[in-house]
Amino acid sequence: MEMVQSQDTFLLGLLLDANRSPQGWQFFLDAFRQHFNVHSCHLYIANQQTLAPRFQDVSGAQPSELALKVYMERFFETDYTHLAILRGEPNTWYASNLMPNQEKIKSAPAFTQWAIPNNIHYVAGCTLFREGDWSCVFVHNRSESHEEYSSQEMARFKALGPYIEKALQLRIQLAEYKKDRLRIKSVLNSFRLPVATVNEFGEVITQNNLMDEFLFKQNSLTLSEGKHLALANEINDKQLQMGIAQSVSCAKGLGLTYSNQAIKVSKADDQGAFTVGFQELLERDESTGEVFVGAMVYAVSPELLSFVSKQQIRELFNLTHSEAQVLYLFSCGLSLKDIALNENKSVNTVREQIHNTYIKTNTKTQLQLISLLASLPVSHA
Repeated sequence: MEMVQSQDTFLLGLLLDANRSPQGWQFFLDAFRQHFNVHSCHLYIANQQTLAPRFQDVSGAQPSELALKVYMERFFETDYTHLAILRGEPNTWYASNLMPNQEKIKSAPAFTQWAIPNNIHYVAGCTLFREGDWSCVFVHNRSESHEEYSSQEMARFKALGPYIEKALQLRIQLAEYKKDRLRIKSVLNSFRLPVATVNEFGEVITQNNLMDEFLFKQNSLTLSEGKHLALANEINDKQLQMGIAQSVSCAKGLGLTYSNQAIKVSKADDQGAFTVGFQELLERDESTGEVFVGAMVYAVSPELLSFVSKQQIRELFNLTHSEAQVLYLFSCGLSLKDIALNENKSVNTVREQIHNTYIKTNTKTQLQLISLLASLPVSHA
């Protein structure tokens, strides 16, 4: 193991404390970014081939949601530095300006058409560890105002790598200890639709009885490896992992820009269509002070709300005709943009009407709205 340089040893102290508070890892990443004068740094777990995320922490500026979407769809396959990092041996560090074939790297569309416009001029990183198709990667970048990465810096990164890995492995183990959370399961069982709780690594902590039944009855949404929700369709599954990562990011107060829009799963054979939605979860145990950061993933089918009358909704909650219509579409998994197009309204108008329905129904989230509607008595109107 390489010797950690004296000027970098304070980072080891931050790693020792990283798992002791909800902000511990953010403190480490912020300190690392400032200490090494990098533009942004990212610690993530993702599929080596598709880049579907299972976990991510960030520090510093990052591209917009649209830019990230474009990168993964069009430019990832020509990002030779990132590919080398993802597929390299653990703790083997790569820097874009120190790799061979500089002409190929700098002329690639990923560099000329995406990285440069997003103020990313130099990239460095490594795979910390790998499990099956999933790689845990620590990567950072510098903008034009920063200097290139040096060989001496790469040696310093390599010395820190094993310590970052050990601290993150401990973080994963600590997250897994929360699997027997009967209290959370009892809360989930109060919902009238299939719901599962996942931790910040996308691992299912617990699920309600309706989700148990739902997973048993169909094979589009499954529990992969006994701990990760997965959709059979690869494109949908990537959206699922991104939605979970985005929701966890919201719970942490981070600014990840993945989309967490509900996913519509089409009918397969004799199985009905359904929609998968997400909600961030930040819960503090009042007795222990322990903070749980994760997300809730739920499934809603048209049959669940088929008996709900819009007239019934309007009368029960004193909604306007327009608010009742928007609430119904929203509860069925339509995005604000889709509702706006469907109703020929602006997104801002739809957002305001959804806000009004939250107030009038005494709910705060889409999940609570759906559960409330599913609990209404059958309407014969």
